Amino acid sequence: LMRVIKLNNLRTRLNFLSPLQVPEYNKEWLIFEKILKKSVETVSKWEGRFYFIPLPGIGHYQTYGSVDKYYKLAVNTATKLNIPVIDPHKTVFLAHPKPISLFAPFGNHYNAEGYRLLTKEIKSRIEEDSR
Repeated sequence: LMRVIKLNNLRTRLNFLSPLQVPEYNKEWLIFEKILKKSVETVSKWEGRFYFIPLPGIGHYQTYGSVDKYYKLAVNTATKLNIPVIDPHKTVFLAHPKPISLFAPFGNHYNAEGYRLLTKEIKSRIEEDSR
């Protein structure tokens, strides 16, 4: 009975908290976390290094002006699991004066310059970690 009365349980049951605040109640995020753990385990078997690289879509810059809560939750989940994160949102897109210009005219793909900057950032981080 005391568990039901707790305010945080009530808020969760009434869906007043976002998944960002209570990811343990979101089945999809538990599956995502399990997939990340399994990926790290698989890569470590051949002594590789697993990086989590969330790729922001154009909607982040057209609609939100930034990344959404699910993007942040994905990064936080990887960080919690001690998975190295290469975050192009911070290192490529926010550093660029016009992030939308790094996307192709139609769809959610990057253009040549967007892929060039993304590749450069990933390569740089992997080389830095290899030293």
